[in-house]
Amino acid sequence: MPSETWTATRYRRRDEPAYPHQPNSAFQKQWQPDVYIGARALAARLGAARVVDIGCGNGAKLIELAADVPTIGIDFGANFDRARERAPGLDWRAHDLASAEPLPVSPEELRGAVVINADVIEHLPDPSPLLGKLRWAHEHAQLVLVSTPERHLTRGLRDGGPPSNPAHIQEWTTREFGALLRGAGMPIHSVGLIRSHDRSDRVATIFVAIAASHELLRTVDEVLIDLEVPAARAHPVVEVLLRPFR
Repeated sequence: MPSETWTATRYRRRDEPAYPHQPNSAFQKQWQPDVYIGARALAARLGAARVVDIGCGNGAKLIELAADVPTIGIDFGANFDRARERAPGLDWRAHDLASAEPLPVSPEELRGAVVINADVIEHLPDPSPLLGKLRWAHEHAQLVLVSTPERHLTRGLRDGGPPSNPAHIQEWTTREFGALLRGAGMPIHSVGLIRSHDRSDRVATIFVAIAASHELLRTVDEVLIDLEVPAARAHPVVEVLLRPFR
């Protein structure tokens, strides 16, 4: 039988995440860029009231969206501090997604909103509180967008865990993650694959759109199926080497 979190019986998860120090540099990848590209396109098509990013990290990708639509960014600790320093004029709210506390956003603020939760769930020792918060947001918002690494594509078909990324507790396959969301009360969803980062065109990340209705999901699929994303960025060293020949 699969585990309580719908990973395969043979899969072994990590007990606690570890976050090695990674200094900012031009060599860094931008992770999950297509979630935000999709969110921008969907917010425009649906006339979204706002975009609410649950687990916004340092806020860099959400700040780009704020030029087109009102935003609320939710995170805590160092991530919250960095986001607020980057754009003090935007709406940032501190909240620990692993806690049992409710999200710091009202049903009125969620009405007509597109909600993002990009590559957060794999970091949590217990995903149940986050799933409950996403289900509650789903009850009020137009759309919830969720992403997480696809284990088979990222680690290989026979990977038995724990994830090689020390910051990840567990990772799901596409089938497992769909079962997890249905079990958490979010059945009306469309599942696809996107790039993990902007330095490669290789797809290895699950991208789920959870809609308020089947009718809305049809519109969402129309947008995401035709979604165009930029070409992968070259490595900075390659860009420097090529510059004299351009």
